[in-house]
Amino acid sequence: MTAITTKTAIVQQVVDRAALRLELETTSDKFRALVESISDVRWHQTSPGSKWTICEVMVHVTWALEQLPAEIISARHAKGMFNYPAWLANPASYWITRWNARGIKREVVVRRYATAMNAVLAALDTVTDDEWELGANFYGHGFYTIAQLFHTPAHHLSEHTAALVNEQAHPRDSQMIATCVGSLHVRQSGSGPTAVLWHSLFVDSASWQRVESQLGSTRRLIIIDGPGHGASSDLGKQYTQDDCAAAAFTILDSLGITEPVDWVGNAWGGHVGILVAAAYPERVRSLITIGTPIAAYTPAEARQTRLLLALYRIVGGIGYLQNAVAQVLLAPTTYQHDPAAVDYVCSQIASANRRQLSNAIESISLGRTDLTAMLPKIHVPTLIITGADHAGFTPEQAQAASTQIADGQLAIIPKAAYLVPLEQPNETVQIIQAFWQAKHE
Repeated sequence: MTAITTKTAIVQQVVDRAALRLELETTSDKFRALVESISDVRWHQTSPGSKWTICEVMVHVTWALEQLPAEIISARHAKGMFNYPAWLANPASYWITRWNARGIKREVVVRRYATAMNAVLAALDTVTDDEWELGANFYGHGFYTIAQLFHTPAHHLSEHTAALVNEQAHPRDSQMIATCVGSLHVRQSGSGPTAVLWHSLFVDSASWQRVESQLGSTRRLIIIDGPGHGASSDLGKQYTQDDCAAAAFTILDSLGITEPVDWVGNAWGGHVGILVAAAYPERVRSLITIGTPIAAYTPAEARQTRLLLALYRIVGGIGYLQNAVAQVLLAPTTYQHDPAAVDYVCSQIASANRRQLSNAIESISLGRTDLTAMLPKIHVPTLIITGADHAGFTPEQAQAASTQIADGQLAIIPKAAYLVPLEQPNETVQIIQAFWQAKHE
């Protein structure tokens, strides 16, 4: 990740110390309640969206909290901490956490977290009103003020446990369904008419988390992990976008969903949605594609992808490849100012099953066909969304695609590239809900 070495502006901050203390205490209560709610069996199973177990995730979050008082001291003196290159920091964090979590019991984790939070609260009392804006670079993520550092425990806990909290809240809404492309992980949330969400290549269904709650306020969401992503498997052989479309129908049939659905697909998911809407209009009520290139790869793009794929097969998800993918999928603004989004993308590459992700790249990326001829066959209301910074599907290309669909509309979202729902969630929700309301409600 690119570190921000200086602050662009200095604005006197007014910090509500009591509100900050309440946020920290509430975070501590949430951590304890979550740890205590997990069964002994689940404690040692993989956490959603991670290669760590739940135990390891909790140890990682606890360790980060334990470092915060030292970070505050460093920030006072404009000295950062843990600014190692991503190729070293990410795998080191992964393996050190696994080592530190060996055999640890939940009561020990809870006790350590409580002790660490007491130290953080004590550090809060030492900060004077003229120190809130002091800061430094941390974890290669950029500049953090002392005020921002005190908010990191809440953000860090949410970042690593949001999918787990959702799983805890809806334990029956997550299942594996056998399809022609493998056993796919499917989650359900929300209520209302059915909408299907299929994510982009390289990331899993957690990429919808920033928009899931709001979209679920008006829709029953069927959220699919594509083959080889998230908790889904594949069959060990290549597959096509048509195969993915058939798998989507298998999922809908397995869930007893016969009515037409609102399809929302990000990149890969948009390709599948185009095929579904063109071939089976009776199963689709509306179509939204987000950051979905219509044309196949150019020869230059294919050569570059094959080179990176060959490197990935040899060395795996090293830091260089993590950042290369993140810089393609995310807009420059996101890459520089949204460390949680960058961390999420990088962690997806680092923790992916190498064979399955390689197969997905071969099948879905290099095997992508030109879908231009499919567009005039789509007769359901369609919204094509792209990010203003999407080099692989520019606003001009999106405009051209939308005009080939009988009931096609276009939306361009600034400061976003491929992963628009992750990068600009509020704008994404507003545009999608306005489209749904105009067409169906």
